[in-house]
Amino acid sequence: MTHRRQESGMALISVLMIISTMSLFALIIIDSVKFATRTSINFANNHQMKMFADSAETVMNHNLKKYIIGSEDLDKRFNQIANSNLFFEIPDGVIQIHIADGNNCFNINSIVSFNQENNMIIGNEDHAQLFENLLIALGVETNHAKAITAETIDWIDTDDQTEFMGAEDDYYVTLDNPYRTGRTLILDVSELHALRSMTPEIYKLVRPFLCAENNFRMRTLNVNTVQIEKAPLIAAYLGDDPSINDVLSLFTFVPNSNYRSVDDYFRAHNIEPNDLDSKVKRRFTTTTRLFHVTSVIKYRESFAETWVEFAIDDDNNVSKIDWRYGTIE
Repeated sequence: MTHRRQESGMALISVLMIISTMSLFALIIIDSVKFATRTSINFANNHQMKMFADSAETVMNHNLKKYIIGSEDLDKRFNQIANSNLFFEIPDGVIQIHIADGNNCFNINSIVSFNQENNMIIGNEDHAQLFENLLIALGVETNHAKAITAETIDWIDTDDQTEFMGAEDDYYVTLDNPYRTGRTLILDVSELHALRSMTPEIYKLVRPFLCAENNFRMRTLNVNTVQIEKAPLIAAYLGDDPSINDVLSLFTFVPNSNYRSVDDYFRAHNIEPNDLDSKVKRRFTTTTRLFHVTSVIKYRESFAETWVEFAIDDDNNVSKIDWRYGTIE
């Protein structure tokens, strides 16, 4: 009798083990199905958002061309669309488009120039000073600003000579996680994170004022579209250590104004243009042919951001010269 009870007990245990194993497999299968379903939904949503992003880009391209056709005052019209927003409802979501004047940023690659004599990228002292001015205007201590500026030049230039207060490969290769300098134009502003003296706090301060263009040209600020948030950049471009408060007290920031010349702009703010160095005045303009378009797409439970740079050439042809789907930072 005892033997039969033992056999019955063993059989029950075996049945329970089989049921537990089958339940575990069932849970695994259910989880796999849920994962596969969610993956398929995400893939479909992302594909749909990419199509919406392409549509937003097409709309902007069309709008820019529409502004060009039959316009008697193209500069004024372009100034009017800068800093504007568009809003579109889509099935199960929305698309928000922000149009910014592409001129109103400091091209971080302008702190260097190309030396044709030896085919090398070298520092540009004048433009590097503007970057240093910007950092100081934002409250960065002077020596720290000088170090970041020198390190940025060393990051981009193609020689092994270390700038005063700079850092070349011989520093970065000694780190616990070693790396080398870029030795070419910065592709994305986020590369500045790698500099020896750059901190997250300083990067957060300076990032809104920077762009990384695939050229050495310094961007000229458009006085008709520059916003009050860019006062530190104006201070940097004016030079002679003006503070942000000085800029705010001197200048008015009327969205999409229509000054016909830089001289008119300065005279309107009681500054005699002839008293300004010609080099300073060349840092400003009254129009633009460059637009940064940011699209934020919200579709169902998904979210995406795209960035496109449009340029209008001398023949008024619209072209896309740079773009990014998603964010790097």
